[in-house]
Amino acid sequence: MFHKQRVHSYIDMVVKICSERAQGWDEGAFEDESLARLRGDLMKEMDVAVPVLEFNKREGKRRKETRENTIDGRRHERDVVDVIIPFSGDSVAFDIAPSTQTLMHGTRAHVAPTSLTLTFEDNDRLETNLADTVRVIEANLQHLARDLESLPSQLTDAVDAVVKARKANIDRKRELDAKRSFPIR
Repeated sequence: MFHKQRVHSYIDMVVKICSERAQGWDEGAFEDESLARLRGDLMKEMDVAVPVLEFNKREGKRRKETRENTIDGRRHERDVVDVIIPFSGDSVAFDIAPSTQTLMHGTRAHVAPTSLTLTFEDNDRLETNLADTVRVIEANLQHLARDLESLPSQLTDAVDAVVKARKANIDRKRELDAKRSFPIR
């Protein structure tokens, strides 16, 4: 978790995607009503809702797990507990590394669209390990939320720049076409 892409790279990527999409809008999209709708749809699509864990709704599932010993190569079976924690927000946020974070070495996690599953050895340290892990995850999510606060304004600026350039180009072409002795379609 929190390691596939750095937050600033993510923001740059999303801004680039928005610019490219806006660049691809046809000329008819630059009428006031269409433009406002397209801009709103694009902003909504690119928005990232940082997850909020619903820790009080967590559940556990005990299971057997077989692991291979790296020293002697023998397989050992042990009990583990998968703790499923529902969340609201976008699961993609768990892939983004905030600018400030606590690394999570050894944490086994699986992110689904609406839940986070953390796997722990079934022993007397499970509750402590779970609380420590959730504390780190929530701190990382708080850092990510702060990092992403500027995303909407950056998207707006990027789309506005493309719109301004495209509108100027469209207006210039219309002026040229109006001076021609034949119609341009």
